[in-house]
Amino acid sequence: MALKNYVTYTPEGKIGIYGRTDEVTIPEMVRTNHEWIGGVGKAETHYVDTSTTPPTLKTKLPFPGTQNKSQILADGIDEWIVSGLPVGSLVTWPDGVISTIDDGSLEFTVDLPGTYTFKIDPFPYLEEEVSVEAIT
Repeated sequence: MALKNYVTYTPEGKIGIYGRTDEVTIPEMVRTNHEWIGGVGKAETHYVDTSTTPPTLKTKLPFPGTQNKSQILADGIDEWIVSGLPVGSLVTWPDGVISTIDDGSLEFTVDLPGTYTFKIDPFPYLEEEVSVEAIT
């Protein structure tokens, strides 16, 4: 029996499991809320476009965000902004808190010097870690 590459995906198109197996085993493996499609892809670099019929495996687009600057004053007023983010993007803040972008941008001010790194997941674009340095 021939082996087939596959990916499982959520209704939004996020890839879950990927691998290679026989076609008979795939439906048995996918007893979750995931659908499956033939193809080679990883969650980090691919997604499934569920707006097409049939759904299509696609490569994620480059990170869409733009930073207004790489350094701010640690005065609680100077603002660092990452704009151009899709609504619904997930942001992991330096303290581990996860929030959702609802207006297309991430704004940050701080009064303590240091380097602050944020992980942004702007699905279906590539994830990115972005940093800003706060100085006195």
